This record gives sequence, structure tokens and C-alpha cells, in this order.
Amino acid sequence: MSLRRRLAILVGIGMTPPLLLVMISTARWQIHHEDDLHASAIADARLLATEVTQVMNNTRDTLTIMSKFPGVPSDEAACTAYFKSVVDSLPIYREAAIVDTNGNFHCSTIPIPPGLKVTDRSYFKEPLDTGKFTIGTFTKGRVTGEDSIHLSMPYKSPDGTVTGIIVLVLNPNRMGEDLVSLPWHPRDRIMVVDRNGALVLTFPPDRRNEAAAIATDAFKKANWQAPESLESDAVPNRPQIVSVAPVSVGSGRLGVMVAVDRDAAMADSWNFAARNLAAALAAIFLAIAGAWIATHLLITRPIRALVDVARRREAGDSLVKFPDLRSTAEFGQLSASLTRMSAHVDDLLAQKALLLRELQHRVMNSLNLLSSMFDIQRRKSETTADTRAQLASARNRVVALGTIYRHLYNNDVVDTIEVGGLLRFIGAESANAYEGPVKLKLDVDVDPLMLSGTNAISLAMLTHELIMNAIKHAYGEGEVGAVTVSLKRKPDGGFVYRFADRGRGLPPDFKIDKSDSLGVIMIAATARQLGGTLTINDLSPGTEFVLDLPASLQETDAGPGSAG
Repeated sequence: MSLRRRLAILVGIGMTPPLLLVMISTARWQIHHEDDLHASAIADARLLATEVTQVMNNTRDTLTIMSKFPGVPSDEAACTAYFKSVVDSLPIYREAAIVDTNGNFHCSTIPIPPGLKVTDRSYFKEPLDTGKFTIGTFTKGRVTGEDSIHLSMPYKSPDGTVTGIIVLVLNPNRMGEDLVSLPWHPRDRIMVVDRNGALVLTFPPDRRNEAAAIATDAFKKANWQAPESLESDAVPNRPQIVSVAPVSVGSGRLGVMVAVDRDAAMADSWNFAARNLAAALAAIFLAIAGAWIATHLLITRPIRALVDVARRREAGDSLVKFPDLRSTAEFGQLSASLTRMSAHVDDLLAQKALLLRELQHRVMNSLNLLSSMFDIQRRKSETTADTRAQLASARNRVVALGTIYRHLYNNDVVDTIEVGGLLRFIGAESANAYEGPVKLKLDVDVDPLMLSGTNAISLAMLTHELIMNAIKHAYGEGEVGAVTVSLKRKPDGGFVYRFADRGRGLPPDFKIDKSDSLGVIMIAATARQLGGTLTINDLSPGTEFVLDLPASLQETDAGPGSAG
């Protein structure tokens, strides 16, 4: 992984805690906002309960005043007219009447069918049983068919005897109109339910079925002891925050509710949270992008410049210089240090080259001296023919090695050698060095390849021994022998060295590991030294030596003897 990526990751990791803090703060703010919704809904429910309680108290006071009218109920016409005037002046009420203990109507503001009895209704029985103001249940009037709530209290004669009830019929719709004039929040849905949980009124008036479902669910969950807030899932996929509060006047009870669509109310909060999170992510992205660009400009580019020069110097380009960076910065100091170090290395390499050239010169002179000694010994009269042949072979090998060193010296080669030119040179020199009637026609085909001094010299000596073997054994007197030498790169990175002649071939029973010929022994030993596998093929006519070499053949030797 690049340094640039590592720094970008570090910046991302460093920005993670602020992102987490933003997420935690946003989550806490949403929780706080939801708590505020519950608190606000409870406050609205208390306000609604206060207003409804006021209506009920006003109704009780109105009933008390109406019951004191002198003509009630003995003067039916005067009583009825009076009740109608009250109802007309207070549109929140729809009807008014007195019902005696036998269930008969008196002073009714609407015509009552003969035989209509209300003795089974709670608004009739409870005032007589408790002697208190009573709020009836939500019903449809049996005469008018309108939604109604009967509000009643005991009616007493002047001597204090309870002779029936006096009742006002509340118009829920008109009460709703009065309630909605209060400053409710637009998100609120207000509802009033009777003692059984039936929906008396709701505002806004649309989606009444939803309101009824919410009211029924909340009525079951609430304990109706004090204002409280709860959640309802009565409307699919639209959870509601519902605050409830009881209304109790006399022996009558109602319930009020304020419902808030939780998702709609929290939408702004969620949008705010999404914007905060998006801003935090954008900040992280910008920080990473800034670090990515700054790293490229301030770190990666100087490092790449230094690395590029180092690689070019590693490849042998000693003329390239490290960049001149600001000396007060760390990269400038590093570049200056590398420049001084490379200058010192250049001095050491120059000294090494000088010493190696001197060593090559001395080795070449020593080899020439040694070949001369072999030649002098070979020419002595007392030397036997077999000894002369052995000395001649030894002299030729020394001459070949000296030829190689002369080639290295003349071409100013120190570390690596272009092996194609070396094999062509040693092949030509070896073919021309031997006296005798056999002349070789040499064809060298080598891929461009740089090898260390040790490996190149070993291949050259191997070629020399194979040429010597072809001259001695492959062709007869007067023949012009064709010899091919090739070195090719394989797809797997290795190499194949081939040496082939078209001579008489090897004996049928020839085995390289059984031969006592010094030349064959040297060929096998050189193959092992190069780490290769030697195979001998019969070409009929001729013989092919195939040496399969590993990819590591091209690795440069580090030792001081790499060129010799």
C-alpha cells in the first residue's frame, strides 16, 4: 500500500471521531425533539381539557339558572319560550327540556313524540342517583338524528324536592368550532371522547375514521388519572404521539386528546440530521481529498523524484543527479544526503573499476605467461607425444581464458557483460586458434542479454570446450565443420543454451557421467556451476548439447570476483 493511501486512511480514521460525535449529537437532538413533541402535546391536551371543562362548568351554571325560572315547569308555554331563548342565544346547545321522574318531557324546545321515554339513558338516571351534574354519552338523537351529548342535572321544586332532571343537548360540532379557534399548532389533531371512548368531535374534520381508530387505541392505553403522553400505531405506517387528559365535572366525565403525526412532526428533525450527516461526510471526503492532493504535492512527488533517481542509478545511470529540493525541509536534507552518498559511491565504483581493470590486466599477463610456459614445455624434445597433447590442451584453455580477459579489458567491462558479443568473440578466437586441417563455420544466435562476469565467463569457457570437442571429434581431416551456438530466453524467464554440430556424432555407448575426458568433465562441471540441466541429443548426423538454465542466471554477482 502506498504512503499516499496510508495517509488518506489515517485522515479518514482521524475524522471518524468527529463524525461519531455528530451522529451522537444528532441522535440526542432527535430524542430531545421527540421529547419536546410529547411535552408540547401534553401542554396542548391540558389546554384543551381546560377549555372543555370550562364549557361543562358553563353548562352546569346555565342549567342552574334555567332551573330557577319561575314558570318552570308549571307554565309550559312560558317555560318553553324561555328555554328556546336560551338555546337561541347559546348556539353551542341544540335543545333543552325538563324530564320528570316518570320520564315525561316538559318545556322541550323541540316537539317530543308521544310515548318517548328516556328513563333508560344515563343522563336521566345518573343525576337522580347521584344528585350531581352529569355528562351523558355520545349518541344520535332519537328525535333529531343529530350527534349529541346530553348534559343534565337534578331539577328541584321550590321546596327542594327532586322532581326530575333539566337537560341541555350539546352540539359537538359547534363546540368543535369554538375549540379550534384557539391557537393550536397546525400539526395537532384535537379530539374529544365520551366516557366510553366514542369520538365526540375531531379537528381537522377530515379522515375521521383515522381519528376514531387513534382515539379508540389511545383510550384503551391511557389510565385517565392525569395528563399523559403515549404512542399509537392505530394508523398503519403512521405512528402517532397522543396526549390525553381527563375532564371531570360533577359525576360526568369526558376525555380530550391531541394527536401528532410523529413522522411528519419529526421530518424537519430528520432532514436536519441528514444534512448534518451529509455535511460531516462531505467534510471527511474533503479532508481525505485534501490530504490526497497535499500528500501528492508535498510528499509523494518529492519521494517519487528521489526514488526515480535511485532506480536509475541502480540501473547503472551514474550521471543522473538527485533533485535539488529546499535544504531546510526534510526531503531537501534527505536529497542532499543521498547526493553526498551517491557521490561517495561513485568514487568507490571508480576505484573498483580501476582496481578491476588492473586485476584484469594482471590476470591477462599471468595467463599469457602461463600459456608460454606450457608451450615451452610442449616443445622440449624429451616430452612424450601424449604429454605434448595434454600440454597443448592446457595451453589452449589458458589462451581461451586470456582471450576472454583481453576482451573484457579492451571493452572496459567491469560488472556485467553483453553475452552475445562475448560468445561471438570467443567462438571466432577459439576456431582460429587451433592448428590443423579442420576449419569451423561458426553461427552464433544469442538474444540480447547482460550477465554477470562469472556467468558470462563460464558460458564462454563452455563454448570454448564444445568448439574444441567438435574440432577434435566431430569432423575429419579436410572437412569444413558447421557449428551453431544459440542462447534464447524462455517464456518462464529461464534460458536455453544450444551447441550443435553436424559431424560424425558420439559413440553409441557414450555416457557423459562415465567419460574420463577432461574436456567432457569440464563441460559437465560448467553446466552444474551455472545451475543448469545438460542434455545431449543425437541429430543424425551431428550432436546437440542443450543446457536448460534458470532465470537466476541473469542475477548480478555481488562478489569482488564478478568479472574474473
